[in-house]
Amino acid sequence: MTISLLHDRPATLPEAQFSMPFAVGYILAFGKLGSAMGMTENPLSDDALSEKFRACTAFAGWPDDKAEMVLAHLWDIENAGDIKALVRGDG
Repeated sequence: MTISLLHDRPATLPEAQFSMPFAVGYILAFGKLGSAMGMTENPLSDDALSEKFRACTAFAGWPDDKAEMVLAHLWDIENAGDIKALVRGDG
């Protein structure tokens, strides 16, 4: 039995399709696969990006208040003057 992971030869990665034949003769096929979340073609929303930042800082063991302070500064980075304190993490 041969398993083909490509149903059609895709022109681009988002057009990739795959199928998996089952022993009973059915084929489970998925159509176009979209771009992964966070990629240029499928960017994260500001809220989702903030939540991802919070999850990463929590995993790193940052206190919530430090993470929120840095996040607030990052969302306003266009208006920042000297970012040395931000880079050090002491705001």
